[in-house]
Amino acid sequence: PGLLWLAGLWAGAVPAGLMLFRAAGLCPDRVRAALSGASGLGCIHGAGRRKWTSRRTGQGLRQRLAFATAAACCFIALVAVLLPAQSRIMQSETANARHLMYRDAWELFQTAPWFGQGGDTWRLSFRAIQSEPYVGAEVHSGYIDLMLNTGGIGLLFALILLLAAGYRLYSGSPRLLPPFLVLALHSLIDFDWSFGLVWLLMMWLAVMGGEEQSARIRQMNMQTKQTKQTKQTKQTKQTKQTKQTKRKLVLSPKFSKSLTTSLTGSRMSSFLGIAGLICLTAWTALAISYGMGNRSYELSIQAADRHEQGELLKSALHWQPSSAASALMLAELLPPDEAVPLLLNSLARSPGHPELTWKIAELQAENGNSMQAAAWYRISLVQDKHNAWKQTHAASSLADLAKKQWAQGRKRAAVHAAYSALDIYELYRSAVYELLRTPNAGNDRDFRVTRQAAQEAWELRQWIRKRRLLTDLQSENISSLVLLD
Repeated sequence: PGLLWLAGLWAGAVPAGLMLFRAAGLCPDRVRAALSGASGLGCIHGAGRRKWTSRRTGQGLRQRLAFATAAACCFIALVAVLLPAQSRIMQSETANARHLMYRDAWELFQTAPWFGQGGDTWRLSFRAIQSEPYVGAEVHSGYIDLMLNTGGIGLLFALILLLAAGYRLYSGSPRLLPPFLVLALHSLIDFDWSFGLVWLLMMWLAVMGGEEQSARIRQMNMQTKQTKQTKQTKQTKQTKQTKQTKRKLVLSPKFSKSLTTSLTGSRMSSFLGIAGLICLTAWTALAISYGMGNRSYELSIQAADRHEQGELLKSALHWQPSSAASALMLAELLPPDEAVPLLLNSLARSPGHPELTWKIAELQAENGNSMQAAAWYRISLVQDKHNAWKQTHAASSLADLAKKQWAQGRKRAAVHAAYSALDIYELYRSAVYELLRTPNAGNDRDFRVTRQAAQEAWELRQWIRKRRLLTDLQSENISSLVLLD
């Protein structure tokens, strides 16, 4: 449907524009010639050339009719655009959601304002810092996303690049400036910069504008050369004068100073060239390493043999050690004793990664380490506090672990797991009630107390009362053990 809307609006815009030209008393051929840089002042119609003015067009009624028709076409196009987009423009839900994202992003930016926190900062961190349970893996602002990833310094470099490109278009080819501004301004309220195509289009426009400007400069130089060739006498005088000035420069003491400045300039340019070559080599090596790691990871997804898949994932981590996806997939193939150190090493490269912390908690619970499992569940839930499924699963997993450890005779560990499960459930319930008490709070993630979590908490309390774990807790001094988390 979007392509049909675009075709219809485009078809309506063409006659509307022609009617506006007619109503203004202009000729389309003249306007086209002016846009292309030609110097023609008239319009070619048939065999002759005549000058179009509002007086020569005549019939003011036809002009008013054309203007009214063009205005009607533009109004219809405006209505056609606003009707499908009114829910996003007129209503306040979209604006409120973006306001929450921008406010949370500003708080996240203040934690690393100069150099940022690296790539995908918002995608990995928004669930931990979001003030309300909204759904937004993208921050809906290219400028803010770049600011979070590279800090204020990185954003400053990007703004300098955009301003230089805009100035080049303004001075060289003004007709290409509007599409450049559309791309640059729309990125303020959407995640256009997450796609390389948008950057490619903006840089392409800047290159096209510079090429047009250089073409005009070459044309002007050709014209000046032609005029100079017709005046040979002046050229001979200029050559004699240049020879005399060269002799004066050799004899003058200022020549040595200019020579030293040229030498220092050449040294500076050579230094910058070497530095640029070193940076280019480092970037090329990083790109090759990233490409090899990504290739191994893609091959591991298609591999049918577990041994082959494991070798490919190890190769992917060798080329790209910071790949959390490769570490998570490899951890599925390894026993828990080997998987946990692997995930901890990956977590050191990606601090606070919600999937890594959750997987470590799951492996610790699978190993029967109640203290480690409870600690890592709490760390992971801090990174994704509005996830009802994770909250429910963490409490249920620790409750099951408490019952298994009690059956195995590990009473201290069972008590710790049971009370950790209840603690997680109480924090989960209080977070939901706090959200419900907030007026006009959004809940896009459906954050609520699940029936399974409430049932698990009730059954766990009954299980504690039947086994009199409250007295055991006091007699065996488990309270200090619970606080170790």
